[in-house]
Amino acid sequence: MHFPGFPGEAVLEFRTNYETAFVGNFALELLTNLDKLPPRGAIIFIGALAIKIGSGSPAQVTALVPKNQSIR
Repeated sequence: MHFPGFPGEAVLEFRTNYETAFVGNFALELLTNLDKLPPRGAIIFIGALAIKIGSGSPAQVTALVPKNQSIR
């Protein structure tokens, strides 16, 4: 891939995003407070809009923590 005018780091990030989406996966960005979840045991629900054509969508992300674990 060649992108004139973009530094190598930007091209690498774009390529990574493209390859992730190409295989049917998705990426979450700009999530906050993940450091407050326990290292294991939390269940994360992701509610995203069903978009057929587009490069992104807002999402509602909720984490459930088992009663026997605490939030930091």
